[in-house]
Amino acid sequence: MPYLNKMEITNQIWKAIWISGLLGFLINIAIFMQVKYTTPLTNAISGTAKACIQTLLGWLYFGNEVSSMNFLGIVAVIGGSGWYSQIRYEAMKQKEAADEKQKADVEQAAGKS
Repeated sequence: MPYLNKMEITNQIWKAIWISGLLGFLINIAIFMQVKYTTPLTNAISGTAKACIQTLLGWLYFGNEVSSMNFLGIVAVIGGSGWYSQIRYEAMKQKEAADEKQKADVEQAAGKS
């Protein structure tokens, strides 16, 4: 690779390469765990919300240009993601309550026999 002879790769560059590789690996582990414990749809929604938040941070921190239509889309995505999270949370609580009731019914039926 002749281009490597022209470019000096310092220890600092190697550290940056290793750190970025490690962080990428950890992000993949987090995504696999998220899909395992939630749903692929939840993973897709959280990924979209993350991208919108990154766009907002770029706008606030670096002054990147965001049109009014882009801003409206960002607000819609973040609002929709929050609404989806609320619905999922309520569904999870209802399922936990139903599981607890079923468990209590089974224990009560076992006690009567």
